[in-house]
Amino acid sequence: MDSVLLVQLMRNLDTIGGHPLAGMLSSCWDFMKLISACELQHVYREQNCLVDCLTNGSYNLDLGVCWFGSVPLWAEAALVDDLIGVSRPRLVRVV
Repeated sequence: MDSVLLVQLMRNLDTIGGHPLAGMLSSCWDFMKLISACELQHVYREQNCLVDCLTNGSYNLDLGVCWFGSVPLWAEAALVDDLIGVSRPRLVRVV
């Protein structure tokens, strides 16, 4: 995922009490516990184009959980790019 804040929230579930996303974060945490080898870490979107593509494509899907049996056709190019290590620039704001 490309959100440092979200990773921090997920790592500190005890502190999210009144956060608007507390219920969803808790559900994600419960789901992660079902996966034996699950690790949460920050990854820039340029390093994981498939997830970025799936996230952007999710706006066109119905609400709720969506399971794919295989990579959707509209995301295959992103998967190939990730597999072969296509490099992408990252724009960084200098303050």
